[in-house]
Amino acid sequence: QTPVYILYHTADKNHQPHVYIAQTGYNISSRISNHNRNRDFWNYALVFVEKGDFLNMNSAHTKIIESILIQKARECNVAIMDNATGSNRPRIQDADLYAAQTWAEEVVVISKLLGLSFFIPAEQAAPDSAGGHPKHKKNTPIQTPKPKSF
Repeated sequence: QTPVYILYHTADKNHQPHVYIAQTGYNISSRISNHNRNRDFWNYALVFVEKGDFLNMNSAHTKIIESILIQKARECNVAIMDNATGSNRPRIQDADLYAAQTWAEEVVVISKLLGLSFFIPAEQAAPDSAGGHPKHKKNTPIQTPKPKSF
């Protein structure tokens, strides 16, 4: 299984969320542990793993999903992105591309349901936010704290 994950802090001193979106074909706990040592901005992580019933994801799928999510977050222009570049999109069959796009949209929906603002365009947001951006509705996300150590 190749997870897609999002490291984030809901708001910095400028009231903007800080986000890093990635995928890994490696052990997710070692990747999170590495980020815990090398990326100090984040307090929370969301990890999305497909259990094999829908897509049987491989690294090509997750690279596409990662790329879609990075592009979407950049287009929304709400969060400070910690990603230096987007992921390269491998070429896959149309059916697999459609499935990856659908899966990425599910990640966006789940993130919004959790009250996270980085996939909501700034111009569509309402004033007064505690969710990370002053233009977003106040909402308290369900969050998993950053691990102290592994």
